[in-house]
Amino acid sequence: MKKALFVILALLMAIKSQAAEPALYHITYDCEAKAATGAINLYRWSLVIGKTTAVFYNDNERGFNQDIAKLKREGPVKILEQMDALNKKYPTKNSLQLLMGSPQKDKYTCVNSILNSKLKYEEPLPEVAWRLSDSTKTISGYECRQAQGVLYGRTWTVWYAAELPLNYGPYLLRGLPGLILEAADTEGCFHFTLAGVEKAADNMTVSLFMDKDAQRCTRKRYLKMRAETDGLSQRQIVDRILNQNAVDGDVNSTLITDEKGNDISDQELPKKNFFDKE
Repeated sequence: MKKALFVILALLMAIKSQAAEPALYHITYDCEAKAATGAINLYRWSLVIGKTTAVFYNDNERGFNQDIAKLKREGPVKILEQMDALNKKYPTKNSLQLLMGSPQKDKYTCVNSILNSKLKYEEPLPEVAWRLSDSTKTISGYECRQAQGVLYGRTWTVWYAAELPLNYGPYLLRGLPGLILEAADTEGCFHFTLAGVEKAADNMTVSLFMDKDAQRCTRKRYLKMRAETDGLSQRQIVDRILNQNAVDGDVNSTLITDEKGNDISDQELPKKNFFDKE
């Protein structure tokens, strides 16, 4: 009996430890992201911070998926009818989600989609060897200091505010004595600027969204899949979505046209820039 009670208590403790904690702060950033073609797209990102964990996600992606979840109650036809309107409502989306400090305090969980495969992996939180500078500037009324460091092969210059003693920033940029309010990589691919700092709403939690159906993998496998699919042609992308097990040449009958009816099946999509360079 005592043994059974111990097992039950252990299970309850495990469930409690995995539960999402209440959010304390909600930070928003605007990010100018340069495509390989040179075009600049603007993305809105959220950083939600709790007592021991924090989550980083794209606002439009989460809003889009929340609306889709509501429409599912009305059936697939309703989703198809609303799809164009939803894509206009949420134009710039990115499926990346990062939960820091979970499942253990020294790890993070990454959820992202490659084609139609939602992937999930866990890794130790990377430590950035920051080089602090005496340079200062004011951002949104906060006096900030400059620091520079390398994370996953990309060099970042950041500005942090010691007045806001939160050990986080956009993406996985963290470990400074203050919240990072601005961050840019030295190649000019990404530039985060602070959009807002506020206390989190009472019902907000630090959690991933719709991650239960994600396929678990390693970061090595995730990066390999990402490299294999980056820069594919329109035809190759559709064929791989239709047949995840296909290799080049197995399926080659898909015809894709643009709005004017022109065949763009073999048109390659531009390669992407990623926060990490590995």
